[in-house]
Amino acid sequence: MEKHSEISGFLDLELESLFNEAFRLLNSRRLVENDENYLFGLRTNPYYRKENKFKYEAKYRSDYEKALELLEKILEIKPLHVFSLEMYAMAKYRLGEGIAAIETFSKVIELDPDNADLYYVRGNAGFSSGNLDEAMKDYDQAIKLDPGHIDSYINRGLLKEQLEDLQSMRADIMKANELDPNDADSCFYMGYINHLRNEDDAIQYYNRAIELDPGNLQAYYMRGNLKFTYLEDYQGAIDDFSKAIDIFPEDVYSYKYRGQIRFELKDFHGAIQDYTRMIEINPEDFLIYIDRSDVKREIKDFEGAMDDLSRSLEINSKNPLVYVGLSDLKKDMGDYSGAIENINKAIDLCPDDAYLYLNRALIKEASGDLAGYEEDTSLYYGFESESMQIDET
Repeated sequence: MEKHSEISGFLDLELESLFNEAFRLLNSRRLVENDENYLFGLRTNPYYRKENKFKYEAKYRSDYEKALELLEKILEIKPLHVFSLEMYAMAKYRLGEGIAAIETFSKVIELDPDNADLYYVRGNAGFSSGNLDEAMKDYDQAIKLDPGHIDSYINRGLLKEQLEDLQSMRADIMKANELDPNDADSCFYMGYINHLRNEDDAIQYYNRAIELDPGNLQAYYMRGNLKFTYLEDYQGAIDDFSKAIDIFPEDVYSYKYRGQIRFELKDFHGAIQDYTRMIEINPEDFLIYIDRSDVKREIKDFEGAMDDLSRSLEINSKNPLVYVGLSDLKKDMGDYSGAIENINKAIDLCPDDAYLYLNRALIKEASGDLAGYEEDTSLYYGFESESMQIDET
């Protein structure tokens, strides 16, 4: 009997160690290696989550995968270990496996039906997988169980935005901020709802979110976007996108915007570096190759630009943007017949795009085909006139 107790105690310590490492990996953007016993905190303190504001955001995708492996080891021994099941579902959700996450969150809710956090996270999984009705029910239930559940108000508001109920969306975000004006996420989303209406208010809320939570990736990203798009503070935007990348080195959106700004500032080497990093993260996104080819074309690296466009074409041969890129490159190289051939392919794919005819007109003008230029210019203005008439009706 005593020996069995020793074995059981050893197993509990081993499982605890596995869980704590998995939990740290799930939160690796903010948590560093330490000796904190997260499982003990979750077991013994009902306010542990709120006090620590765990976001379950890993620094690298591989951290989620490693956490899954550790949690699977625990669940092989204790299939109904509630906290491990919950974290397993969370890892699945973060990896984009929404349906699997919902199934596992549902199992945990059966074991702990009065836990508002569980309905919230299942709602998130439903939201991300397009199951909006069920997600709304889960957010409602979380708020019913915990009327102060700030995150549920925020995400229910974002769901209402998807449903184009913007007035109700704003009400939920404002309720979240009313519940706690010093909550970083509620401040961030107050900035978000003001982003297109009042830039001054928006940036103040983003600043406050960052002050409260210096690891708030979204706040740096959106503040950078605001500085770039509306305030024309290019260096400030680069600094914010760089900080977002420091927090999450696989944030392709921050690389994209930083690359775009560097291109506009004629930092072509920096822009190529950013687009190259994006390709390393997501090598099957054909649009990134087009962006990088534009930079290479600007520095007269026509061979490199052609390589990028050829790769983009391999990935997606049905998008007109690839052929527009090839057409622009051929034109820069003085190959007007090749430019016309590729812009014609773009027009075949999208015959109602007026700007494609304007593009072809400019190629014909450059090649000396003035009659063709006049013809395509007339087509362009014809499409534009039709578009204006449709807008007026």
